[in-house]
Amino acid sequence: MTDLYELTFEHDNPCNTTIFDGETGKILYQVVTEHGKNTVTRVDKADGETIASWVWRDILPDIITIGNGKPLSVGSWLKKSLVPLKKYVSLSR
Repeated sequence: MTDLYELTFEHDNPCNTTIFDGETGKILYQVVTEHGKNTVTRVDKADGETIASWVWRDILPDIITIGNGKPLSVGSWLKKSLVPLKKYVSLSR
């Protein structure tokens, strides 16, 4: 059986938040969006290691990089859902 984790977000803005373990209160991830020449959202582990980044683009599809992987067009990785998210999200492997 797979372990379940309860994640708590510090803010209701997923582009700028701290993600905590819901049971222990331990910081797991920091999500920060920086606006400059490019707008980039980074997900960092509690130790500061960047595990993902998202480069937001106006015209072309956004670019996402996960871990040490190569940058991918978001359109090749995510597909639009017919049912919009309301309150809860579940991820499965």
